Order: sequence, then structure tokens, then C-alpha cells
Amino acid sequence: MKIIFHHVTYSTNIASVENFFKKLDKKIDLTDKVIVMDNHGAHKSNIILEFLETEGAILEFLPVNSSYFNPIETIW
Repeated sequence: MKIIFHHVTYSTNIASVENFFKKLDKKIDLTDKVIVMDNHGAHKSNIILEFLETEGAILEFLPVNSSYFNPIETIW
């Protein structure tokens, strides 16, 4: 089953990232979902890490300075 989740934001800060994951959690249960993020400061904030840990998500971070692993970088 494919699930499409669309969320528009105008900045990437802790509040917008938290809002994204809260909305995503309502759409799909984050328990045991692997979430891969880059090393943006908002992604590694205690608020985000604690929220995702509480929801049961499995967090993985890309290696530092590894833009070739992050497909969004080809857009920028």
C-alpha cells in the first residue's frame, strides 16, 4: 500500500519539523518506522529526538557532509 504525505512549510526550524512529524504520526503510526534524516540542526534538536523516541520511531542520520546520500541535494 502506498501512502502519500504532503506537507508545505516555508522554513525548516524546530517548530516546523515537529509539526511535520506530528501530522505524519496522525497519518501513519511512527512506531517501528525508520526515519532517515540529514544533520540539520532542527532534525537533531532534543524536542524532535524526544518526540520521535516517544512515538517509537527508529532514527538514522546520514553521515556528515554526505550530500550524495541525500536526494534532495540534487534540487539545490
